[in-house]
Amino acid sequence: MRKIAAFAAGFLAAAFAGLQPNEAASQIKNYEAEGNLEATQPLGCVDLGALTNVHTPADIFPGVRKCIEAGEYGKAADLFAVAGVYGRFDMLRVVDQTAHQAIAALQINTLGSIDQARVAAFQESVQGHYHAGSDDLVRICGHLKEMGPPAYEPVYMLQHGLSVFTGEGGGLKADFNPTEAWSEALDGYLHCPQ
Repeated sequence: MRKIAAFAAGFLAAAFAGLQPNEAASQIKNYEAEGNLEATQPLGCVDLGALTNVHTPADIFPGVRKCIEAGEYGKAADLFAVAGVYGRFDMLRVVDQTAHQAIAALQINTLGSIDQARVAAFQESVQGHYHAGSDDLVRICGHLKEMGPPAYEPVYMLQHGLSVFTGEGGGLKADFNPTEAWSEALDGYLHCPQ
C-alpha cells in the first residue's frame, strides 16, 4: 500500500513539476453530470410526518442542514437517519460502486460549512437518539417501516458515478430484490429490530 501511495505522490509531483501554481490548477478538470446529487424536492427543517418515500437523500439533506442551523438537533437526527437508510437502499440497487459515494458527498455538502460547535451538538444528538433498545430507535424504525422503501429512481446517485462518463457498468441491478434490500437497509444502517 505504501508503494502505491508513494508512486501516486511521485507521479503527481512529476506531472505538475514544470507548471506554475496557477497552471497546475488550470490542469484540473471537474466533470459533473446533470442530475448529480440533485435535489428535486428539497426539504426544510420538517417533522418526519412531512417525509414520503418519494423524497431522495438529496431532498432530505438540505432539511438536515436547516435543522442544525436552527438548533433543532432532534429533527436533524431523524432526517439524517431517514436519508441514511434510503441512501443505503439506493447503494444496494445501483450497480456503479463509484456512484455510491453520492451519500458521503451529500453528507460533506450538508455538514462541511456548518459551525463546528453545531456539528458537534448534532453528532451528540444522533448518538443519544438511536442506541439499541432506545425509544427513539423504535420510533424512527417504525416510521420508516410505515413509509416503506424508496419509490423514486435514484438519479442523484446514478448521475454521480463514473459510468455516466464511461457508458459502462451503470444503471440499476437487474436481479435487484427490493424486499431483501429494504430489510438490509433498515438493519444495516440503523439496526432496526425486526
